Amino acid sequence: MRTTSVLPLSLVCSLLGGCVTSDHDPPFSVLSSSLLVDGSYGGHNFKLFVPGSYSPGRAMPLVMMLHGCTQDPTQFAAGTQMNALAESEGFLVVYPEQPSSVDSSKCWNWYSSAHQARGSGQPALLSGLVGELGKKYSIDSRRVYAGGLSAGAAMAVILGATYPDVFAAIAVGSGLEYKAAASSIDALTAMRSGGPSPAAQGMAAYRAMGSAARTVPVIVFHGSADATVAKVNADQLISQWAKTDDLAADGVADGNLTDTPSATTTGTARGGRTYSRSVYRDRTSGEEVLVKVLVDGMGHAWSGGSSAGSFTDPKGPDATAMSWEFFRAHPIGGTGPSDAGLSDASVRDAGLLDLSSRADLTIDLGRDLGSDASDGAVRVLTIAADNGYAGKLPADGTASGTLKLGDKGMYNGDTFRAILSFDVGRLPARPIQKAELVLARKTQRGSVSSITIDAKNGFFGKSAAIAQEDYGASPSQSSIAHFSPPDRDDGTVTIGLPMSALGSFPGPSGRFQLRLRATTAIDLQADTIEFHGGSDGPLSPALLLTY
Repeated sequence: MRTTSVLPLSLVCSLLGGCVTSDHDPPFSVLSSSLLVDGSYGGHNFKLFVPGSYSPGRAMPLVMMLHGCTQDPTQFAAGTQMNALAESEGFLVVYPEQPSSVDSSKCWNWYSSAHQARGSGQPALLSGLVGELGKKYSIDSRRVYAGGLSAGAAMAVILGATYPDVFAAIAVGSGLEYKAAASSIDALTAMRSGGPSPAAQGMAAYRAMGSAARTVPVIVFHGSADATVAKVNADQLISQWAKTDDLAADGVADGNLTDTPSATTTGTARGGRTYSRSVYRDRTSGEEVLVKVLVDGMGHAWSGGSSAGSFTDPKGPDATAMSWEFFRAHPIGGTGPSDAGLSDASVRDAGLLDLSSRADLTIDLGRDLGSDASDGAVRVLTIAADNGYAGKLPADGTASGTLKLGDKGMYNGDTFRAILSFDVGRLPARPIQKAELVLARKTQRGSVSSITIDAKNGFFGKSAAIAQEDYGASPSQSSIAHFSPPDRDDGTVTIGLPMSALGSFPGPSGRFQLRLRATTAIDLQADTIEFHGGSDGPLSPALLLTY
């Protein structure tokens, strides 16, 4: 690795009264102001920002920032303004460059299988750069992070999956899920309409971690009007990492982390754009693992960036400040320092989120809240064992564990109805403020235009077991909600349920059931849809109850 100061060393030395220097050893120990260093490693140039507070022996965090296509480190540094934050907060920033000699558009090659695994290609190069910097500068190995925009963001995702022992957390601006593409043609398809199944890619990312597997916190930024990388990619990113981190936590897909948000808040940036911030917590530890920030009306850009760079939107919330706040709270091996993140005043000034409302929010996933649950607490009920579908006629059959609804074709309609069952026997005896049902599509055949929900406090039939009589049994309330199904496999939908449908929880049976029935075309073709069942981890149905 070669490094040289972009400041004339003769001038630096004369100002400081003389120093001994070489191209290989910039005099950081005697500089009293910040320094920008040019260097190269593995045939790639980079720029390193060193804050004025740096001194050898005092380990500092390191943030790696990966530019997007057609950009370079100088443009990306100017656009994100990460150096200014690094100076005030005390961390180093490295900006590796993807040269046009490697890719004509200067894109990191996230879409190539040669650059998607540990030990080779660009992931190995970037991880190796961290190691080389660690030989020259005092870097806190527990606090090395990666962030990027577009192609750089997609490469940051790959770094999180392939080197979780190096990168503590990642920030993804307008990026894509792990292995969203395997060729440049696939890349265009993924950018426009999303990549493969996030559940499958989540497992692939977990396998890529190998023996280094650990939960990798991820914060995602995306504009609702992004015409270059479609918004569906932000949803897929969360679903993929929910699967990966759920597995990485204990090696078991037990649904401790899902792609259903624990809480969502809204805000308005100082620049004027509104946005939502969804948080996804581990239900066992309560730790904030994933965050998705969706910016209304923003295109393909770094949110809140400076117009001095390229591909920025100064009107959005400050992704630079939000990323650092997230990073500081997520070192490898434990929680952040007691003062992790920016000060409350800094966060409010950046237009990030409403801290006063967030302070009142208590999340408890999967544990008994008890009678003293605070307002805003969320209880997540996963589907009970007694679920499946019932056919209209005995010949249409029944099945446990298969959530199928729709028609069998031959000009029949509404042949199959799905039954979802939830155990509500241990719920606290407190008023529920909001109820939502979360479903994920497994497969679809033909056309399903809409779905209607019936509710039953207890069982639709004589018992919890799925039976043919469940198809037509009287509900406690009919048609409590209507919704359109997701437009893709593994896509999720959240349906609000009226409070009147909940009746009196927990009730004598300790069960609450929902029946789904579909509106389909009356034609020759079968029109059916299946939703993921209770054994599908993060994709399993869930009932969210807010107190």
